[in-house]
Amino acid sequence: MKFLTWITLLLAFQISFSQTKSDAKMGENQYKLLELTYGFYDNAELLAVVEEIGHNLEKQLDLDYKLQYHLLDIEEPNAFATSGGYVYVTRGLLALINTKDELAGILGHELSHVILKHGSKKTYGNILPTLLKLPGNIIGLITLPEIGNILNFPIELTSEAALSGFSRDMESNADKLGLEIATKAGYYPYALGDALLRLNDYAEFLVNHEMEKSIFNDHPMTPKRVQKLNAINEKKGFERQSISPGTAIKELDQLIYGQNPKGGIIKDSAFIHPSIELYCEFPSKWSVNNSPESISALSDDKKSIILVSVDESTTIKSALEKELKKYRNSKVIEKQKIIVNGLNGYQLTLQVSAAKQADKLLKIMWVDFPKSANPIKIQAIAKVEDFPNDLIYKSFETFRETEANDLDFFEYSKIVLIDSISQMEGNQKLLNILNNLEEKNSIPENHYFKTIENFKLGKIE
Repeated sequence: MKFLTWITLLLAFQISFSQTKSDAKMGENQYKLLELTYGFYDNAELLAVVEEIGHNLEKQLDLDYKLQYHLLDIEEPNAFATSGGYVYVTRGLLALINTKDELAGILGHELSHVILKHGSKKTYGNILPTLLKLPGNIIGLITLPEIGNILNFPIELTSEAALSGFSRDMESNADKLGLEIATKAGYYPYALGDALLRLNDYAEFLVNHEMEKSIFNDHPMTPKRVQKLNAINEKKGFERQSISPGTAIKELDQLIYGQNPKGGIIKDSAFIHPSIELYCEFPSKWSVNNSPESISALSDDKKSIILVSVDESTTIKSALEKELKKYRNSKVIEKQKIIVNGLNGYQLTLQVSAAKQADKLLKIMWVDFPKSANPIKIQAIAKVEDFPNDLIYKSFETFRETEANDLDFFEYSKIVLIDSISQMEGNQKLLNILNNLEEKNSIPENHYFKTIENFKLGKIE
């Protein structure tokens, strides 16, 4: 809900939002990295909602370049703006947003980080993909050419400086400026605090205990942060309104909640990709991460990694030739044709040496899947003395085509909007958080209740 009459209570201001060539280049590089690692969520209606709000906020700024808005295909709630005019919102955040005012407050905050040059002070802030946040004892593994190609970004970005978040002072300043921008654009000033408290409640639900910090763990503690925001609004004389249950954003209907089945689904230690019709399992207790370019599994001791990707070569023969050329100075331990669960494959094991680094074993297996135009490439990498042979062999042996019962084992979820609370099914505590629900709530006019529906995987086109 907008409150245009409140604008007269604010001091007029114009903020310069400019960039250098290096800012533009940095933003472009970040865009490419995010596209490679996470990918974008294809939903024109929801993107239009974000753009509408963003353009309203832009009118309050003295821009010398256009902002670009993108929906990231990430289930975790987040939003951020980067140099070069790129603004990102995750579908995980959209699932928790109930009004355009809330999203305006969040976008205003994130735009303020760029306006205040916080990004340049903290390099890339806390937006780098989780795949880059590897522990120090495995960094040496990803200096191998193949892994560097998958990441497609300088490995020095794994430094602590690059991964550190904004300071509390930066966050407080961005809160104040973002609130001012959103309110001047006509949005309800208390909405940012409402959204932050819901994010915090959601985080507590996920971890099942009270959190000291918000789901954005580079941000100040949420209750104190919201108290400061409310104090600013009260000082300006803005009236507090009760929070309506449900959402007013009808475009949230059918939003993918959780993992997107188009990119495959991880359940426990198993992974399925319905389009390629690929099934595999990783060692239990390993951390599995899915991205558009690869599936990675990191060992529990952080010393070994398995990577699954689609090879650039169209045949196993050409892929093998390319690999042997790349590692021509490495020791070949094994190379042989194999059959993996009825599929043609090839296995190559190399001992890779690098200056001032311990030797590593690189085991590569290619498998021809009928539904993939290129071979599937599976790599395992660890220092020679740390290579978990049995676990790697067992994992490699699980690669196969999907079967009918696999599709029953994996499910995916969507946000579905309903107009009656009696239709709501699922985890009541989660639904209460998503909908701001209390006892005896009824649906206001032009509002919908969110529910989460599960669907059998089936075949995803």
